[in-house]
Amino acid sequence: MSIGKIIKADIYRILRGKAIFITLSVLVAVLALNVGLSLAMTRNVFRFAHEDFGRVLQEATTEGEILDTLFRQEPSEQFVFESAVEMMPFILAQADNLIWFILAAVIIIAAPMFTSGAIKNGISTGLCRTKLYLSKFITTSVITVLIYLFTVFASLLVASLVRGFGNPHDLFWGEVFAVIGGHTLVLLAFNSVALFFLFITKRSGATIGIFIAFNLVPPFIFLLLANWMEGFQRLFDFELSSIMRNFTSLFQPLVDEAGNLFGAVNIGFGGLGAMMGGSSVMTTEQILIAICLSAFYIVGGTFFGVLLFKKAEIK
Repeated sequence: MSIGKIIKADIYRILRGKAIFITLSVLVAVLALNVGLSLAMTRNVFRFAHEDFGRVLQEATTEGEILDTLFRQEPSEQFVFESAVEMMPFILAQADNLIWFILAAVIIIAAPMFTSGAIKNGISTGLCRTKLYLSKFITTSVITVLIYLFTVFASLLVASLVRGFGNPHDLFWGEVFAVIGGHTLVLLAFNSVALFFLFITKRSGATIGIFIAFNLVPPFIFLLLANWMEGFQRLFDFELSSIMRNFTSLFQPLVDEAGNLFGAVNIGFGGLGAMMGGSSVMTTEQILIAICLSAFYIVGGTFFGVLLFKKAEIK
C-alpha cells in the first residue's frame, strides 16, 4: 500500500469519528476566549526610553527586581487595542496553546492503530513500516500547519471585524510571516516529538505523560539553574517552548521604534520572557539555533522513529 492510500484511509477514518471535531470545538472555544479577552482588556502603558530600560537592566540583579521596578511606575496613559494590527503580537502568541492540540491530533490520528490491533494485521499482510510511519508524519504535519494558520488568520479576521484592521507599518507583514514561519517550524518539531513518543511507547497514556514531561521539566530545571548562575540562561535557547516564545518577540521592535519600548505588548512578552530566560528580541544567533534545533527534532525524530519502529515487536 502506498503512502497516499494510507493517508486517504486516515482522513476517511478521522472524518467519520467524533474526536477530531471535539478537539476542533475546544480549539475554537479557546480561540474565542483569547481573542475576546484581548479585545476587552485595558492595559497600562509604561513609557521607557531605550536607555532608561537599559539602566534598569543594569541596576537590577534578578528578574523579580526588573518586574518590580517596571510595575511600580505610574502609568502615563491607558491603552486599549484599537485595531487588529495592534493585537497581532497577542494573536501570534497563541501558538503556545497549540502544542497541546497538536498532541491531541497525533493521538487521534496514530494511536487507534495500536489500540485496535490494526497495525499487527497490516504489517502481517506486508504493510511497510517505513511508509506507515511517514504517512502518519505527513498527515499530522499537515494538520499541525492548518491548525496554526487557522488560529492566526481566524483571530485576525475576528479582530478586524470588531475593531477594524488598522494601519500596518511598512515591515508589518514581513515580521508577521517571519514569526509564522518560526512558529510553524517549532510546531512541526513538537509534532515530530509527539509522534516519536507514540510509536516508541505504542500507548496513548504513556505518550501524553512523556510529552508533558518533555515540555515542563526542562524549562523548570533551566530556570533553577539560571537563578543559581546567570550563564545557564543560555540553556533556554535550546528548549522548544522557550524558542516558541522567543519567535513571537520578533514582532516587538516594530511596536514603537520611537522609544516606547515597553508598551502594552512588550509588558506582556518582556516580563514573561525575562522570567523564562528568553531575550526580549531574538538575536541572529538565537534564530539560527532555533532553526537548526527544530530541524534536528523534525529530521532526527522521524529518522530514529522509523529506525526504532522497524525493529520494534508488534503485539
